Amino acid sequence: MRSLADLDVPVALRGHHRRCLDAMARLAMAVDDPGGSPAHAPGALAARALAEVRAATRVLLAARTGAGRNAPVTRFLACRLDRLALVADDIAAACAARDTAALRRGVVRFRALVGAMWKVQLAVGRGTYGG
Repeated sequence: MRSLADLDVPVALRGHHRRCLDAMARLAMAVDDPGGSPAHAPGALAARALAEVRAATRVLLAARTGAGRNAPVTRFLACRLDRLALVADDIAAACAARDTAALRRGVVRFRALVGAMWKVQLAVGRGTYGG
């Protein structure tokens, strides 16, 4: 029987995923207008999406407390988050430099990495709460 805490994990992950998807959709639209409002600038939107991925990672790792082989999973997720952060920084730099080509490349890389991270989190989550 799953505990109430186990049921909260998928709910929390869905919330983070939904907010991340919102930021990613806005990011895709912002690439066409990098000079828009600061709240909708590509760098800010990438940071919002990254914050949601980080929050989802914290939820997963907290749910795995006491699980065997937690250190390798933590290290693996940390490395993936570091890669995402680097690409988010590249997006912000390209936006500041008004380099549209670099901005588009960064957004494509960021979207691929975010998608891969969510797939990894789903796989880790299945082993954590049976979701």
